[in-house]
Amino acid sequence: MARRFWLGIAGLQVLVLGLLYLNWPPVVLTLLVPEDEGQAWQTLIQTFEAQHPKTKINLITRKNLGGFLTKQLKEGTCLPQGSPDLVYLDVIWVPEFAVRGCLQDLSGRFDVEMRSQFTPQSVRDGEYLGKFYRIPVRSDMGMLYYRSDLLTQAGYPQPPETFSDLMEISQTLKQKNLVEWGFLWQGDQYEGKIATFVEVLAGHGGYWIDAETRNVGLDQPQAIQAVQFLRNTLTRKVSPTSVLTFSEAESLAQFRAGKSMFLRHWPRARFFLASDKTVKAVPMQLQSNGHPGGPCNGSWGLGIAQKKQHSDKAWRAIQFFTSAQAQRQFTRETQFVPSHKAVLVQESPEVQQAVTQAIYRPPIPEYDQASEILQAALSQALNPDTSDQEVKAIMKTAADETRQLLDLAS
Repeated sequence: MARRFWLGIAGLQVLVLGLLYLNWPPVVLTLLVPEDEGQAWQTLIQTFEAQHPKTKINLITRKNLGGFLTKQLKEGTCLPQGSPDLVYLDVIWVPEFAVRGCLQDLSGRFDVEMRSQFTPQSVRDGEYLGKFYRIPVRSDMGMLYYRSDLLTQAGYPQPPETFSDLMEISQTLKQKNLVEWGFLWQGDQYEGKIATFVEVLAGHGGYWIDAETRNVGLDQPQAIQAVQFLRNTLTRKVSPTSVLTFSEAESLAQFRAGKSMFLRHWPRARFFLASDKTVKAVPMQLQSNGHPGGPCNGSWGLGIAQKKQHSDKAWRAIQFFTSAQAQRQFTRETQFVPSHKAVLVQESPEVQQAVTQAIYRPPIPEYDQASEILQAALSQALNPDTSDQEVKAIMKTAADETRQLLDLAS
């Protein structure tokens, strides 16, 4: 009799707990992503929520013109209210977010076995001072798009390998009236200009900031040569002067309209160029005098905001979003490049090569201020009204301001 009684009590407890579970409201996590990625993320979220009914994800989308979304995220993510639980961010912000205490240290969760599933570059992208703050979602790096049919018509067997090649091919095609412009790039005063410049800078053997020594190279001859190359694209009418107002959107629109032979852009452009079978792409790694260039690294990943509540559920969501299954679905819809090795093998050899050869903007906590200094300097130096003699003074000032910034932060 007593046994039946206690069995009944236990059964009642199980029933009550079950009812509580069924009626307990789900945990809601927030995630902020660029607007043009919204649909792809929503598809992933639906799959995740079907597998984890007690966790809901509130997706917020914002336009990311000129990288402004990340700046909004950077300014708000450390605040107790309004910041997303899941932090989706560009590689350049990891050091600052880590130093400011905006992100949780995920080193204990991101173990060796999980790390081995991703490319070494993408793993390193989320690391700062030996700790991991961001898990890879997608790789991103500069690509040089070109029209293979025009290249053949102009008598060139392969795309350019040097800056001189690019200028020569562009000018030849313009003389033959096969294109209006030779080379389109991102020249507006925003982060896209920086990405373009660091690729040109590396190809001339220069550097911006050495993160280890904190040395600045903006006033070195190689940096001046890099600026001069971009100036030459304008003065020799290989690029239109309007390129100085172009972001990714404007340069891609002009290229799609058949205005140019070459386009510097990201892998995402494949999504919009897929219907034109004459368009091909190689890594943006032009060189000069044997200096190896490289495509700018623009990878993105997920971290967890420094809010202890629901960290386990946030981590479970990250595990799903960074899995091979999720990255396969996400990259298929968006044409981004996956960071997961099992999915990356399906990419073209050119894209796989670009991932391994990607170069970094300086991984420093002061990156935002350093970028603004360089953006302003490049806008002055690339202005058609600026003389060649003034360029050196402009870059010297930018170098001195950057050194002062780094000295103050030390």
